[in-house]
Amino acid sequence: MLLAQNTSIPSTNSTEEAIGKIKSPDFIGSNTLGSFISNVYAAALTIAGIVLFIMLITASFKWMGSGDDIKAKASAQSTIINAIIGIVIIVVAWSLTVIIGQFLGISENILGNLIFGKP
Repeated sequence: MLLAQNTSIPSTNSTEEAIGKIKSPDFIGSNTLGSFISNVYAAALTIAGIVLFIMLITASFKWMGSGDDIKAKASAQSTIINAIIGIVIIVVAWSLTVIIGQFLGISENILGNLIFGKP
């Protein structure tokens, strides 16, 4: 009879032989200070973008549900304006980082593969 899995347990003398050598993980996939800072920066901008998107969605629902309440409509409008300003700040920060990185000749990708072509 042919089974899909191997039921025999290999006899090994050590755990390393059974599962292989375990490499300690690098924090956020970085092994240098520069790549660590780049990864933290990318994560912060990503989280900020997600938060701003959620702010836009919730403020839109507040605005739609405000009806004739002027205060609720003004609050929702203020939240939308603040979220748009936040998005502009994120785009400017990312653009400045890419431009400064190109002027300094930094070869490491900033924010993954979103870096512009090399000059």
